[in-house]
Amino acid sequence: MAEKIVSPGVFTRENDLSFLSQGVGEIGAAVIGPFHKGPAFVPTIVNTQSEFEQIFGTPDGSYYTGYTVQNYLREAGTVTIVRVGHQGGYTQTVPVAIAISGSATGEKIVGTLFETHNGSGTLAASTLAASPSASAFSITLVGEAAISASINPADGNDLGDVFGINPRGTKDAYSYNYFEKASKDVIATGYESASLIELANQAFTTDMQNSSTPWIQSQLVSGERHNLFKLHSIGDGTIYNKEYKLSVFNVKAAGSSNATDYSTFSLMIRGYKDTDKRKSVLETYNNLNLDPASPNYIKKSNWW
Repeated sequence: MAEKIVSPGVFTRENDLSFLSQGVGEIGAAVIGPFHKGPAFVPTIVNTQSEFEQIFGTPDGSYYTGYTVQNYLREAGTVTIVRVGHQGGYTQTVPVAIAISGSATGEKIVGTLFETHNGSGTLAASTLAASPSASAFSITLVGEAAISASINPADGNDLGDVFGINPRGTKDAYSYNYFEKASKDVIATGYESASLIELANQAFTTDMQNSSTPWIQSQLVSGERHNLFKLHSIGDGTIYNKEYKLSVFNVKAAGSSNATDYSTFSLMIRGYKDTDKRKSVLETYNNLNLDPASPNYIKKSNWW
């Protein structure tokens, strides 16, 4: 510390502030609540509306939180979001499965219906009417009028169209699953009948979690396949089950391109609804391997 007299009664003093830590970065307001998608219980800073919608979804009236963020970003450049989810899990009572039969395919489950939060009736497999020519059926919810829908995705009034996929929808049931390919396969080979099946209570006892791919396995080694890796989405919730899919390509056997004992491969993250003819490529990672010492080791890639 240095002290110097400049004029009578006036002193200057030099203070060393180099030891003080750097100031905290801007985080903006904190918005805590439900959102359509995104990481749960993780404070996430966003700076633009497009960034917010990409991570947490587009506001559509289901929750007020999306509009809160939208309006705040118009006045400020940064907001911190914490998405909350259901803790402790929940139980879906007596969901209903829709099964259709064909002479060539046998019986297949083509969809499941769950009760909505806002519904006033009780979901039950009470009645079913089906017409093979129209591939249509009607469902009666206990205490409610019949609701008609189609099992054919080409009809424009299929399960997703009629019931929607929102658990807070206005009807007493929503489409939890709809397997369009299974419906098309049965219809193409000769649709004969449909039935509603009451399923056992579905207990979702875990908290909100991210979605995962099945295990990517090795080739046969001594007559067995071994689990190699699986991918997990950064965001949480079932919405990610229908947002992405994975392609593994350019697989090269160990030693074919270099002297290592590890094969190399590429991964492509694609949009869920794309086709092999019209790919929607979101991210691509080349020359990956399973060698922990390699800079291309798959776990060193910060993605998905």
